[in-house]
Amino acid sequence: MAAELGKLGITVNGIVPSTIDTPQNRAGQPNADYSKWVKPEEIADAILFLASDESRAINGVSLDINGGL
Repeated sequence: MAAELGKLGITVNGIVPSTIDTPQNRAGQPNADYSKWVKPEEIADAILFLASDESRAINGVSLDINGGL
């Protein structure tokens, strides 16, 4: 999609988060180390950046959001 739509000035990128720190995930994995999980706000920040003019030159990337792990 990125190659095809990039010709039209449309960028296409993917967000690939690791485990997201949500109440449901905490309940499902009560013994996990939550400090290593990605906060929803961090994912939102990445999406906001990719939707901004500052990322106009970025196209066709798969952005891993993993808290530096």
